[in-house]
Amino acid sequence: MIATQRQPATGSRQGFTLVELLIVVLIIAILGSVTLSALYGIIGEAKATRTRTQVAKLHSLIMHKWDSYRVRQVPLPIPGWMKARPESFSDTNGNCWRDPGEATTGIIYDDGYYNYGSAYIRLLALRELMRLELPDRITDLEDGPRALPVEIPGTNRVITLQLPQPSIWKSYRRKANTLIKARHGPSGDWTNRSHWSTSHQGAECLYLIVSSIRDGDTSALDFFKESEVGDTDDDGMPEILDGWGRPIAFLRWAPGYATGEGPDGFWGDASVDDDGQNGMNDIGEIGWPGTDDDSQLQSRDPAASPDPFDPLKVDPFASQAYALYPLIFSAGEDSVYDIAVELGSGTPLHYAFTCPPNNPYVVIGNNQLGKPIDSNGDGEYGNFDNITNHLLDSR
Repeated sequence: MIATQRQPATGSRQGFTLVELLIVVLIIAILGSVTLSALYGIIGEAKATRTRTQVAKLHSLIMHKWDSYRVRQVPLPIPGWMKARPESFSDTNGNCWRDPGEATTGIIYDDGYYNYGSAYIRLLALRELMRLELPDRITDLEDGPRALPVEIPGTNRVITLQLPQPSIWKSYRRKANTLIKARHGPSGDWTNRSHWSTSHQGAECLYLIVSSIRDGDTSALDFFKESEVGDTDDDGMPEILDGWGRPIAFLRWAPGYATGEGPDGFWGDASVDDDGQNGMNDIGEIGWPGTDDDSQLQSRDPAASPDPFDPLKVDPFASQAYALYPLIFSAGEDSVYDIAVELGSGTPLHYAFTCPPNNPYVVIGNNQLGKPIDSNGDGEYGNFDNITNHLLDSR
């Protein structure tokens, strides 16, 4: 019997067609894209969670120092003859301080002498201590305690009231000098802007503050991993980095910060086109100077949240003053800081020489420090994208 060979059936398949291969590749690509997208979202949320944790730690550390000023002893020898409340005067030179020879215009004591007000001087001294001990810009470390010339009643003598240089302020300066010289060599100068850049000065001042906080042998920096500290602008001054590797910024006073409409239910002033360009009550008017927009932490309503450091309301602007809280913030996922932190011209702000003295409610043009802004024109303001201690659940 002769064996016969089985012939393959006509038209039997030898493999996939080109179209089928393309379809398989497309399906794999789609599945891979979905997987990568999900993975990217998980990674992004992990970075945001890590950043919120970092901001919460920093908030706790900074607020511990902030709260201490409520009962802080002011190392300033206020004369015993000085009455508590200040009287008003004719400010002929516009420096917001009564100089010898300027006439009293609001006599409240009727004793024949001008009274600067011990409560007002103490308030200025507290603000000065906060500026020196919680710096948020290089000029805070450059500008020493402000001198206040005071005329002795009934005489032609003038004495100068001035805080001593706080020891922690001097240690900040020494550390900055050491760090800058380590980066730029023996000729390094921390007051030289080409050595210590202003680009992340708030974050670098925050690092100085945190590095100075100790509990026995434990430094506050021990709460942060080595990978969470870096020098992104390579100027020698370290910053604490968020989950995306960007510096976590700091403003000691952020009077313009807001995340929602105030009691009137509108952005800015109700029924007013505050900025004169976007129409009334739109998001572009968030945190407009003098309006009641607020955040979870900081109410910009003087009646509901008065300045805790001015219980007698002796500040000339007390009717507009409210409790200010430090602002600690990450740029968020897009790496854009949508917060007003400096003069528009880039000129460093010297608090010590503002009018009135050390006014923390500084208005810069139409902005106040901390005001949410749209830095890159993406339509997202700081409170939507940046992660802050005023709104930790924001992204």
